[in-house]
Amino acid sequence: VIRELPRRGAFIWLRTDNRKWISLNPSVGFGRGESGSWGYRFSLGMTVRPTPNLSATVRSVINIKETNDEWIGVEEADDGEKIIYANSSQQTQDVTLRLNWTFSPDLSFQTYLQPFRAKVDYSDFVELAAPMTRHYVPFNYTDNNNIIMDNTIGTFVMRWEYLPGSILYVVYNLNDRNYFSASSDSWSPSKSNTLFIKLNYWFQA
Repeated sequence: VIRELPRRGAFIWLRTDNRKWISLNPSVGFGRGESGSWGYRFSLGMTVRPTPNLSATVRSVINIKETNDEWIGVEEADDGEKIIYANSSQQTQDVTLRLNWTFSPDLSFQTYLQPFRAKVDYSDFVELAAPMTRHYVPFNYTDNNNIIMDNTIGTFVMRWEYLPGSILYVVYNLNDRNYFSASSDSWSPSKSNTLFIKLNYWFQA
């Protein structure tokens, strides 16, 4: 356990008139800790409404974070357990897309899609010299803990009221996750895409 130090930050958020056919929502944030860690966050959102029945929103977010006391784990040594920390460089990027399209009062389509990528690199490994302090000494850590995540998730929904009170739903869920571990020098893909169909029929008396 190490002693926590205070952090400070600032965040600026703006938005244009959302009654217009196009509106923007930029933001920027910054934070810094007394330990020397720091981070930035940039985002830009845009909503377009070309017609009353169609709207689309796109938002891109970038996070950059540098941490000099990231916990790595506990290593066994001849003279006891070693609590290991390191500097970490983290970068995440994601784009979120939302689409709402009403073709008619009976037929509509909605989409949510989010590609996401994260990368974490570790360097300058140290061990904690004494509990409840921030006193470190260099440590010869030989493992490579760097990771990359490359994921895409999404949901696509079609709604059709083919008869009054009777509705057909078609839903497709996208779940594509990919994890790269530098320690094994390999990707671990995972996909769980699913298709759902729901049919409601209203029996009139």
